[in-house]
Amino acid sequence: MSGALHGTAADPARPATAPSGAGGAVVCRNVTVRFVSDRRTVTALENVSFSVERGGFLSLLGPSGCGKSTLLRVVADLVEPTSGDVSVLGMSPRDARLRRSLGFVFQDAALLPWRTALQNVELPLEVGGVKTLPKGAPTPRELLALVGLSGWEGSFPHELSGGMRQRVSIARALLGGPRLLLMDEPFGALDEITRDRLNEELRRIWQETGTTILFVTHSVYEALYLGEQVLVLAANPGRVSDLVQVDLPRDRDLKIRDTEAFVRVAARLRESLGRGS
Repeated sequence: MSGALHGTAADPARPATAPSGAGGAVVCRNVTVRFVSDRRTVTALENVSFSVERGGFLSLLGPSGCGKSTLLRVVADLVEPTSGDVSVLGMSPRDARLRRSLGFVFQDAALLPWRTALQNVELPLEVGGVKTLPKGAPTPRELLALVGLSGWEGSFPHELSGGMRQRVSIARALLGGPRLLLMDEPFGALDEITRDRLNEELRRIWQETGTTILFVTHSVYEALYLGEQVLVLAANPGRVSDLVQVDLPRDRDLKIRDTEAFVRVAARLRESLGRGS
């Protein structure tokens, strides 16, 4: 990551700069989303602005109901913003989706139980209208190896643990080499030990692939451990409470959570969550 985007060693967190749009993987400017029904109007997001550089890792942190998932769906072209501008990889969210430039991982792995792990990863080639992979893109078997599931290709979902099923889901989302990976609290239902292991694996996968990642979580520690930036959202309506650039080593393991620098930034994030409650 560019050194210009980080604080100093003595200041491991500082406010992020305003969205510039130049070369950004995702740039949102004053994004507002309102859902209108016969009974009332709900403002899910109000004037949300941020940017993520290409190859970056942004954690989206906030309480339930603050619009984290809605924001992810705006980027994925699944929800239309009421107002504001969104750029994804230099194009509109719709164009990015149609070009298959992004992948999505949900909290539930959503695997087909009658298909093996390998067949679940292959599924987008059968239903997505694109029968062949781009030149140089990893094969489904190679993606399973990337997520640590070599030897499990022929296993069915019921033969896999929850963490292994999520690994299959991540491999499937990476099929075709998307440049942006959107992850909606994918580890939230897992036990703490499995969640920690997958946090480490996800950092490794991110570094090996160079894919830009937007990751939704309720956990301060997960957001900080994974992210190079942490966007804190407040609720009612969903809005930016803080946007922190994290100056921690790129090569990190879980032991970093015990360091003074990590604890200091975690306190900053908890304070930001408190302000937005």
